[in-house]
Amino acid sequence: MVIQAYEEIGENVKRRIDSEPDQFIAEADVSELVEYYFSMDHFLPLQIDRKKGEKSEIKKGFSIPADIKKEEFFPEGKNPFGTLQLFIHIPIMENPSLNGLRQFKPSTIPASEIKWNEDEICICVNVRGYKFEKSDDQVVEEVTEKKKLFYEWIALINHQIEYQNERLRSDIRDWIEIRKQEIKSDLRRNDALIKKINIPLLKKTDQVITKVKLDKSPLIKRLRPNPTEKEEYVLDHKKMLDIVHVLDQQGRQFEKTPKSYKSLQEEDLRNVLLVNLNSVFEGKATGETFLRKGKTDIYLNIDKGNILVCECKIWSGMKLYCKAISQLISYLTWRNNYGIIISFCKQKNLTTILSKAKAAIQSHSSFKDTLEIPNKSHFITNHCTSSDQRKLVEIHHLFYDLYAGS
Repeated sequence: MVIQAYEEIGENVKRRIDSEPDQFIAEADVSELVEYYFSMDHFLPLQIDRKKGEKSEIKKGFSIPADIKKEEFFPEGKNPFGTLQLFIHIPIMENPSLNGLRQFKPSTIPASEIKWNEDEICICVNVRGYKFEKSDDQVVEEVTEKKKLFYEWIALINHQIEYQNERLRSDIRDWIEIRKQEIKSDLRRNDALIKKINIPLLKKTDQVITKVKLDKSPLIKRLRPNPTEKEEYVLDHKKMLDIVHVLDQQGRQFEKTPKSYKSLQEEDLRNVLLVNLNSVFEGKATGETFLRKGKTDIYLNIDKGNILVCECKIWSGMKLYCKAISQLISYLTWRNNYGIIISFCKQKNLTTILSKAKAAIQSHSSFKDTLEIPNKSHFITNHCTSSDQRKLVEIHHLFYDLYAGS
């Protein structure tokens, strides 16, 4: 059954690789791609939690066999339908593959006599039932035999899983290399064909990024064009959404290979975003449209003020997220309208983290209302400034799953 399961996994992974855009396969590192596809679908070996140790439990019950006639339900004398069962609780380590592993139940132990829980597997020995009762020696012998069969099954399954995992990794690498070679071959032919027809090739790219690069209008616009007064500038809302889009695309790239970023801290992740932003938004002279001013901050490089501030944080709980909101708002002046908080979630259970984040946002003293939820990991909320309860700031909250296992 393990081999059959991995054949299905392999077919799904190959189909996924074949359906990826050429640019994604061509430009990505092969080793990172292998781990990315491998992490999406495979089994982990089943490990016994030796620290907890086995536990036994005895339960009494009552069971009437289906073939017993009604008039025999309560015969005179001793009740023959009482049951006695001995359960052996074998603790197991946390395993995200547990649901899938259940399909590999040992054939040497009846399915009715083995039960799977999230943190343990229970083996049942029927001590007493209708028209039978085992001696203590028989019970001990059966417990010993079933445990022996169970541990032999675990060793066999784990061996098969480890072998199939290595084989899957190797197959994935081969499929990626084949796809890369096909892409290179197509590119060579395309180049030759374009040269022959002598017509430039139309290249496809992200529409928003193309628009940002080609749009000659500035990221900011002057709010009060009065030469006798201090200049005030405001970020155009559409341009702000373009910035969010670029950040979101980079964040989703992080999610594809979380192990590659496992050791990176807030500042390192911020720098990756910073480089990507400056490669898209063309600034004056130096090209540094966005700058870093603190450990985790990204600022739009305008000497007239902090038009847009983006905070990069590793999720560390509700309390610190509220602190990040306060910190962001403290950077903004009355004229500023937008802020961005990016959270990299290295803990597991992103769904739970998102629920906690929503609760933290709504509990913050500056929170006014939720404007929009573009997707499950992107919230847009309104907040008042500390100096003016009626002045609202639009904050974008972006969350990315960088959990890469323990």
